Amino acid sequence: MKINDIIAPKAPKWESHRTEGEVIGPCKTRKDIGALCQKLGCNKRGVELGVAKGSFTFQVHKYFDQFWSIDSWCDERHDTKQYERFKRKIVRKKITNINVVRSDFNTVVKTFDDHFFDFIYIDGYAKAHHQLRLNLNNWFIKLTPGGIFSGHDWQYPHVQEIINELASDKKLNLNVTGERHYGSSGRINTEGPTWWFKT
Repeated sequence: MKINDIIAPKAPKWESHRTEGEVIGPCKTRKDIGALCQKLGCNKRGVELGVAKGSFTFQVHKYFDQFWSIDSWCDERHDTKQYERFKRKIVRKKITNINVVRSDFNTVVKTFDDHFFDFIYIDGYAKAHHQLRLNLNNWFIKLTPGGIFSGHDWQYPHVQEIINELASDKKLNLNVTGERHYGSSGRINTEGPTWWFKT
């Protein structure tokens, strides 16, 4: 099945005001990527790097047999309290396919076999130059051939530069979701687009 043959599910109406960017590929918003993984059969094991309160994890885990949520929860914005709230919410919702791992990305990556994940989503420190490059280098090998490699913060020019380099080096076709780059105030939108590749 070719990627261009797939029609992404329609985004909810309440979300349409946020999708004013240019969409490249079949996914209008990042929520659509989970459904795409399921449709392509890339849904055995998924992982999100950088979970915070778990918004994206709770949106996409249902499309996967098993889903890993990895974060260090060790700074002022994302701390132990947020980590504990996230775990309690999983228990309250009786979710059984989310595996919570509290660790930094550079350490925990060594615990997974190569080609272990069908879907990798880089969210934490996605716009930090050095850490983004480290995450790309360390985690790409953990993706199974034919899987989906993706991440947040496409709205930042330096992220676009780094991801375009990856696309060129790996000969991958870039896809981008359509969340807008800037908010109504003209400031950059922290809930901006997602970049992704099918390998």
